[in-house]
Amino acid sequence: TDGEFMTLEMELGMSYTDANNTGVSRGTDEGTQMKDVSFSGTNTSGFSGLAGGYRGDDGGFYSEGDRGYFWSASANGTNAWGRRLYGGSTGVSRGSNDLRGGFSVRCVRD
Repeated sequence: TDGEFMTLEMELGMSYTDANNTGVSRGTDEGTQMKDVSFSGTNTSGFSGLAGGYRGDDGGFYSEGDRGYFWSASANGTNAWGRRLYGGSTGVSRGSNDLRGGFSVRCVRD
């Protein structure tokens, strides 16, 4: 969920204020901690984020190898919350995204 992503981000050192904001590159090095080592990260979080890119609502595929896009299970109106990890950036982006697009998912066992 969006709340679980926020919890992870705060456990990695992000402030509560930043975790609740939207936008590009929130935090300091939480994105680096969430990215796999093959994606210029340290993966100290164990999240193993990869740069899988996304599928646009036009059916095309974009940003493979440069950005990782991840859905949360939390709706925001007719959209859903998600996270983005960018190559060359140490932070984490949080935004509300159109459900017609395609992002990666991360399944976590409770």
